[in-house]
Amino acid sequence: MKFDYSDYLSNPKKYRLFKTATVSNLIINQEGSVPKGTIVGLKHLGERFNPLYRRTEPLYALSTGDVCYANGLHSFVL
Repeated sequence: MKFDYSDYLSNPKKYRLFKTATVSNLIINQEGSVPKGTIVGLKHLGERFNPLYRRTEPLYALSTGDVCYANGLHSFVL
C-alpha cells in the first residue's frame, strides 16, 4: 500500500513512529542506486513542504543514507 496522504492528515503522529518501509521507486544516489522494492530502515526527520505535490509530508532518513518524502515509500511498519 502506497503512502496515503489522507491517512497522514488523519493520523500524523503515526508517521513519526514507523521504523521500516519499502522503496516505491528507484533512488539514484552518489554510490549508485537503491532499487524499487528495497526494504529500508527509517528515521523520521520531521514534516517538510514537498514542492512537487505542493503539500507538507513526512521526511525520512533511510538506512541507505538517502533522504526521502513519505510518498516515495510504501508498506510502512512500526
